[in-house]
Amino acid sequence: MLGQCDKVILLADHTKFDKTAFSGLAELERIDYLITDRKPNEKWSRRLSEVGIELIY
Repeated sequence: MLGQCDKVILLADHTKFDKTAFSGLAELERIDYLITDRKPNEKWSRRLSEVGIELIY
């Protein structure tokens, strides 16, 4: 599905940051927008910006 779309939007609440997942969905660089309920810490905000992800909280 991700290969067929123009934009990838990830919706994740603040509890998902700094956690190790059992499985992965996509490389971080493949995501265009991240929508979350709280501003991530500076480390995450900087990393998201570096890979071109628009952060919405």
